[in-house]
Amino acid sequence: RRSSDLSEAASDASLDRLLQPAALAAAASRAPELRQAGVWALGALATTGRAAPNGGPEALVEALARFPRNGEAGPHDMAFENAVAAAFRCLPFCRDEALARAAFAGLPLFLDVAAAREAHATALALLPESAYERARFAEALRAAPVAVPPPPWALGVLRNDLPAAAAARAFRRFGFDAAAARSAAQKALDDAAIVDPATADALGLR
Repeated sequence: RRSSDLSEAASDASLDRLLQPAALAAAASRAPELRQAGVWALGALATTGRAAPNGGPEALVEALARFPRNGEAGPHDMAFENAVAAAFRCLPFCRDEALARAAFAGLPLFLDVAAAREAHATALALLPESAYERARFAEALRAAPVAVPPPPWALGVLRNDLPAAAAARAFRRFGFDAAAARSAAQKALDDAAIVDPATADALGLR
């Protein structure tokens, strides 16, 4: 992960140029942990450089094609999701049709909540102004697996179905202020969601 950590802080163009070959090589690795670092670095380089790194879109398309999800929610799937997230970091700076197709085909993301939220927000911004396309995207997000479930207490507070003892404990945390408890519960749900509140509202997901 060293190259990806460095790339996040890189603002100097010469440092970016030094990091690009390492990131490209790592992105092609068969080792999922190394591949994850490489693709993540390519996305970070796009963000810091305000441009897709040379060879980055092609490397991400290849990584997504060669190493698809295996459905185990382990390192291979995490590397795949990071490649999709990196693609969505590149797409605002390059209109690469192959990259766009590969990125959208990889949605939705769900293993890394922060990366998923950023990618889904960018995807919404890039979607054509079509009610049909937005509805399809919303449905895919609704059907996404839940890798990080919201805390049960928060669901119980919002549904008002906690057992009496659990409700007492939950509300005691907020000085028996029901409004504060509900606000905290809603924030806990929002924080666990794979879409940010603005994206969720735009798609009618809550």
